[in-house]
Amino acid sequence: MRFMVKFLIICLPLWSFLCGGEVAFILTSDLHGELERFAYLAPVIRKYPQAVKIDAGDLFQGNYHVNKSKGIPVWKALNILGYEAAVLGNHDFEYPLETMQLWQRTFSGTLMGGQWKLKNFELPCEMTVERSGYRIGIIALGDVGLKKHTVFRQDLSYSDEITTVREAIESLKKEKCHAFILVAHISSGNFGVLNRIIRDAPEIDVIAGAHSHRSEPGRRIGRALVVQADPYGKSAVLFKLNFDDGGNLSFVRSELLMPSNTPDMEILKLCGSNEDTSDRLAKFADSAEFGAVCAEILRRAAGADAAFFRFNTDKFPVSLTDKALFSLLPFGNRIVRITAGRAEIRKFLKKRRRKNKAFFRAGNFDGNGTVTIAVSDHFFLSEKDLHSFFAVETGKFERDEIVKALKNGEYRKIICEKVEKSSSGTTL
Repeated sequence: MRFMVKFLIICLPLWSFLCGGEVAFILTSDLHGELERFAYLAPVIRKYPQAVKIDAGDLFQGNYHVNKSKGIPVWKALNILGYEAAVLGNHDFEYPLETMQLWQRTFSGTLMGGQWKLKNFELPCEMTVERSGYRIGIIALGDVGLKKHTVFRQDLSYSDEITTVREAIESLKKEKCHAFILVAHISSGNFGVLNRIIRDAPEIDVIAGAHSHRSEPGRRIGRALVVQADPYGKSAVLFKLNFDDGGNLSFVRSELLMPSNTPDMEILKLCGSNEDTSDRLAKFADSAEFGAVCAEILRRAAGADAAFFRFNTDKFPVSLTDKALFSLLPFGNRIVRITAGRAEIRKFLKKRRRKNKAFFRAGNFDGNGTVTIAVSDHFFLSEKDLHSFFAVETGKFERDEIVKALKNGEYRKIICEKVEKSSSGTTL
């Protein structure tokens, strides 16, 4: 009996191959612009020319060369390898609308947005692919954590995740799909969200996750197989859907694909130079002077009464270049203008001093009434004490405004102003 069971297990894939068919998929995610490492994964991906290739998001934010090129090198790499779909992750929404429209024109596959909608720019949340006569429905979901950004982002809206998935499945059923795959910028370990999706959408056969930077070669949640690749091109996931001769999905196999020892030269050419050839922007006496100047730059850019600014002072360089500034401020943080009572803000500052968390501020916080304060969206979202205040996104980006002020020499005028040291940073 035991021998018969082992015999059937061994023969099942062969029997499916002879009497049914197989459709292969390759999944990557959280590349963050690391094309140099991705170049070593590319030769392995090329071994599966018939596989459907999909990326689950966070393609950008993290690599200076790719970011400066508006992400185009990444799209060129995906085009070379024949990717058919890419779902935007949370960091991919940190770019202006014009850049995202450029991506859509550049990518030869389908750019998907899941439940997220941008004003005047909607991305599909479903598509179909066909291999060997089998039609597979692909459903996209973005990061559920983006909901907190809608507090101040007027251009960003979303639909309920479950509703989005259910509507997509019903639409894809009309296409007579043989299987359903959910590609989500949601961690494969986010059991709360995944369990709700699987409960209300039992038709899903595979969930391809992302976001948490942890690999998952294959784990069952209910009847669905959950997979996830490593970040930065460290691995990809290969999963194969096997169908019987009646067109029914019989089983799914999955495995991690590891990088080769030699890079793909066509992809490697897209990486750019490792040398820091970026422009020198400015030279500051110390990190405190830099922090004070940046706080004032944010205040002026937002037309606010005051501003808060925070960065990792441990990474502050002697000479500030474009590339060094990107290392200090690696994400595309939008500038948010909050309106609050001066008394409440003074209370917040006092609490911050007790926590001994260094940050920098500019402007006048004294007096009565209300005050408008410019902060990055990251700072605003990370400080729960600010969440009760009214906030609006300015349409400007923290790093862009700082680069502009440094390049046009505005920072020199700011340095010439009186600078007073305080225990929690520097106030102009």
